Parts: sequence; C-alpha cells; structure tokens
Amino acid sequence: MDGRHKQLQRQTGLWRYMDVARFLALIDQKELYFSRLHEFEDKWEGACSPADPLITGRDPDFMKVAAANFSALPLVSCWHENETESVAMWKLYLSGKEGVAIKTTAESLIRLFSVGRELKLGRVGYWDIDDLQGSPEIFVFEDGQFTGTKIAPIEKYLFRKNPGYAHEQEVRAVIYETYCAKQAIFGSTDTLQSLWRGRKPVLPSGQSLPCDISILIHSIVVSPEFPSWAVKALQKDVDAAFAPSPTVTIETSALLERPAVGNLAQIPPQHSVATID
Repeated sequence: MDGRHKQLQRQTGLWRYMDVARFLALIDQKELYFSRLHEFEDKWEGACSPADPLITGRDPDFMKVAAANFSALPLVSCWHENETESVAMWKLYLSGKEGVAIKTTAESLIRLFSVGRELKLGRVGYWDIDDLQGSPEIFVFEDGQFTGTKIAPIEKYLFRKNPGYAHEQEVRAVIYETYCAKQAIFGSTDTLQSLWRGRKPVLPSGQSLPCDISILIHSIVVSPEFPSWAVKALQKDVDAAFAPSPTVTIETSALLERPAVGNLAQIPPQHSVATID
C-alpha cells in the first residue's frame, strides 16, 4: 500500500527529483520554479472533458477556447508523494547517472507559498478525460491557514492526469500571479478579452518564486550512481547556500545498501565435482 488512501496531511513527505545543475540553481538562487501547464510534456494537461456541463451548458466552441485561455494562468509545482526515495522516479527524471532528490513536506509548501496569496494543494487524480465522476480533493490555504476545499469548477482539471501516469503519485501546489484564480481571470482586461472573445491564449513562461531553502529542503539524497568523490564538493555548495542556517547533510541513496541476509552476490562459488555412484 502506498498510503494514498489516506487524506493528505501537512507532514506528508514530498520529493522532487532533478539533475545536479537544476539543484545547484535552486540552492544558489533560492527560488523554486513554478511551471505553466503548456511547459509539461503531457499534452493533456488542463484539458477539459467536452462532455462536461461546464462546456456543454454554454457555447461549446467558445468554452473550449475559454478553457484553453484559462489553462495559461495557473502556476504549478509538482511533487512525488512518498516517505522514501523511488527507483521509478530516479529513472523517470534523470537523463544520466548523476542527480539529486530533495524531500519536503506539504506543511513547508504551505508555509512558503500561501503567504499573501491563495495556495491550492492536492493529490493529482488519475482518471479518463470523459469520466465526469472524477473529482480530486483539493485543500485551499491562505497565509498558512486552511480555508476550505472550494475551487472553481474548471480547476479540477489542473489536478487530473490520465491513468497511465498513476505511478507518479503526484501532489501539486497551484498558485496564480494574482491573489487567487478569480482575480487572475477578472482582474485583467486583457485576460477577459481573450476569454470572452475567444482569442488565442498568450503562453507565458513559468515563474521562479523566492523561498527559504532551510524551510523547503528537509533532506537531500544523491542518485544511486552518483560518484562518491563528488559528494564532498556538493556538500560544500550546500553548506554555503544554507549559511547561516543549519545545513542539511547529503545522504547517499538507500538503494545502494545491500541486505545482510539473502544477497546471492555474497555467497562464495562452490567448486565441486559431480560424481555418479
């Protein structure tokens, strides 16, 4: 059991896997990048079901364009839910052998990214686009305080992916450039004109948000094949970035550990000659 049958808790462990360059940029600049949906590889990100009453209840052609415009507004940070590192995630997010995973908690994301804005945090739900019963559980926070679970109907699609991605066990943090989704839509004349007139959406890049890395980063683990000689140098970068706060000691991958019992590699070969009586 992966524990996802339980409700998302503030102390739920969340992981982000990345290459070394991205990790060094994170700790040096002390900024966490929030992506736009169009920057993800999955082309179904933010897609709405054409059978959803949200679409069919109005001019379908207009609503399809409006939905596409809306999908350019959210800023999204994606995390893997787990208490331990994942073999699958190392393989999925590393192009080579050298990478870093950081571990945080839902509580840390809430502390850092709900200040002066509305933060929506929840597990991604994995269901087919035409399954109108699919509904993720999303929690809304403002200035660190839980304020409810109410979201705009279209926002549920920000937390939906096709079932083929279920192995990712993803948790998402969603914010907007403005205080909340309502302000993002109705607070800009340009945005309203794009939505109401069916203009092609402008696709801006994501944003890097300043953050206290001593709050964000609870653990740092290097990939299983990370060179042992390079860990010391990487630790110096970490120490410098965290100063004057207490640093985080880099951990080697638990996947390198060998079992004390049952490891066939530890059994010496038997050199015996079979005989026939």
